[in-house]
Amino acid sequence: MLNPTETQTESYEQVLTQNLIQLKIVYWGPGESGKTTNFFRLKEKFSEEKITQGYSIETNDGRTLWQDSLFLSFEAASNRHDYTIVVQVVTCTGQDRFIRTK
Repeated sequence: MLNPTETQTESYEQVLTQNLIQLKIVYWGPGESGKTTNFFRLKEKFSEEKITQGYSIETNDGRTLWQDSLFLSFEAASNRHDYTIVVQVVTCTGQDRFIRTK
C-alpha cells in the first residue's frame, strides 16, 4: 500500500470536506476520427455548465495542432450529500505530422 504525501492527503481531505469530484476525459485517436467535433458538440450541449470558455489550438487548415480543452461543472445529489462534479474535457491531436505534440 502506498503512503500518500502530505499534499495528497490535504487534497484528499479537501475533496471530502467540499464534496468535490474531479474527472478528466481525454479523447485520443487517429486523425479525422471526430475528437474535436465531439469536443465542440459537448461545448455547445453543456453551455450552461461551462466553467471556462475552453480553447482550441488549430492550424490554418483547421486541424488540431496542440489540444482542445474545456472545464465543465455539474451539481449532483445523493441521499446523504450534495456534490460538485468538475470535468475537464481534453482532445489530443490525431494527425501524424503533429505526433510530437501528443
